[in-house]
Amino acid sequence: MVIDFKQATIEDAELLVNIYNASFYSDYIRFGECPEYGKTIEMMEESMRKYPKHIILCDN
Repeated sequence: MVIDFKQATIEDAELLVNIYNASFYSDYIRFGECPEYGKTIEMMEESMRKYPKHIILCDN
């Protein structure tokens, strides 16, 4: 098993939106709202400019 860490780039925004939506869907359903669920790609790009994000890859 190979674990890689990389800083996310703007090109990764759509991937991060998909990851966030999958991760926070149950919170959204349970509480009726979740600030991290349902972001647009543009919202994610702005968040990435303010708060750098990293992606962890397992076996590529």
